[in-house]
Amino acid sequence: MLVAASVATSQFFTPVATMSIANESIKVYGVNVYLGPDPKCEVSNFNREIRTRVAPFEQSASLGEIIGELALLARAQGANMLHSIRVLSAVPYQGADVAGVAVRCEDADSAQATTLPTRDKELAVVVKAATGAVVYALPDAADLGPERSIDHSRLVMIRELDAAATEQLRNLIASADPTTGPVKSCPFAPSIAFKFTALGTEAWWLVSYNCETAILARRNDNWRGIQPLNLKADVLAAFQNLAK
Repeated sequence: MLVAASVATSQFFTPVATMSIANESIKVYGVNVYLGPDPKCEVSNFNREIRTRVAPFEQSASLGEIIGELALLARAQGANMLHSIRVLSAVPYQGADVAGVAVRCEDADSAQATTLPTRDKELAVVVKAATGAVVYALPDAADLGPERSIDHSRLVMIRELDAAATEQLRNLIASADPTTGPVKSCPFAPSIAFKFTALGTEAWWLVSYNCETAILARRNDNWRGIQPLNLKADVLAAFQNLAK
């Protein structure tokens, strides 16, 4: 069945292209958006209604704006599925109050976690949920003692990554080889660190230029206890470019 993307009878909403309400989802900002009332997945204990206001200073709002704002909010809270989207009220130049149900589907989480080179599901969810990242240099990492962790490192902030650059970073992390150890015998000492923050948790992707390897860790994890992952030359160069 096809319905117009204009979702209200008032003049507040601007019609856009039509879309199909089939038993399928669309991906928006990394969140599976299901236009029906049932997410068709095994829902975890994360299941909540979310609300926000869109286009508060405009005469009209499109369905794309509504879905986009709700998807960003769902993702920030750690959800990977959004369904039952509805408009609660709408007044021109005052905005539209909209709502949806954000859930975390266990099967979708599992699929996402396997695309990242880690068995730590919590860290994988943080990397997936983060809407941005911060890049740091670690100038003294090679000189640390037996306790080698972010907590024991001097961090020098380089830049903040926007949503597009963060998505590029996620794709690069997914390309790291989880099947083999370091290319060469090399004590891991990260040159740069990418910090993801979501759900009140941090995940750190640490890259060593000298060793051509990387790890995904928590702030207090000792790097010596984590098996590094190989980085191909072009992937390593891409990480370096993101850190500029």
